Amino acid sequence: MFGVRTSINLMMASVLFLSPFAGAETCQKAHEVKLSPHTVKYTKRVRQPGDNIRVGGKQYKIVRLPFVEFRSGRRYSITMPTPMEDNDPTSIRGWSGPTWSVTTSHRTGPNCSDVHVSGREDTENRLAISEIRTTSAINDEEGRHPEYEAYGIHRSIRQVSLPLSTQINHTYVEFSLLLTLMEIPWTETPPENWDLTDDIDFDDLRHSRSQPMINQLNTLVDFIYIEEM
Repeated sequence: MFGVRTSINLMMASVLFLSPFAGAETCQKAHEVKLSPHTVKYTKRVRQPGDNIRVGGKQYKIVRLPFVEFRSGRRYSITMPTPMEDNDPTSIRGWSGPTWSVTTSHRTGPNCSDVHVSGREDTENRLAISEIRTTSAINDEEGRHPEYEAYGIHRSIRQVSLPLSTQINHTYVEFSLLLTLMEIPWTETPPENWDLTDDIDFDDLRHSRSQPMINQLNTLVDFIYIEEM
């Protein structure tokens, strides 16, 4: 009934880095893992910058970004997969638009990491998946949004994400892998339609449609790791 389109985005927030030979404790979020209906397992898989991997029918390029630990000045790199443009396999699209980045914040905290950090013992971390759905509707009788070309329209988007964090000494890095599924695209409805429950196919909202995205995150996270330079 409705067309379905899958798009991928990744957002980076903040990061903390520890001394490279600090304890091997992880940032396993026991409370979130316990409450989440979905979890994935992290196991480090090494690839080099420029390598290509294919996950869920989409091509990713392995990239490596530098950062510096705030207090000590130690140099680090973070290696990760980033999606390629569908129509241009030589162009990196990035997780949240045309750019890809790492944001680090200066703060203290316990030495831990959801992903591998050089100098620490490798562990297989259990990580919690976040799953949300956003349903939107617009009733634009006065034509304030002509781009929609309809009085009443609605859509539904499902987002499945994997929040990650690392702390090293006085530096904190937090980022998230995010997959987005357009369950119901913008769909025109009659003007002054205040009840949209009879305008959708509820089969488009079935929960099982998120499992392929969870499987993809389970694979993609393994290619993220941090090393001291």
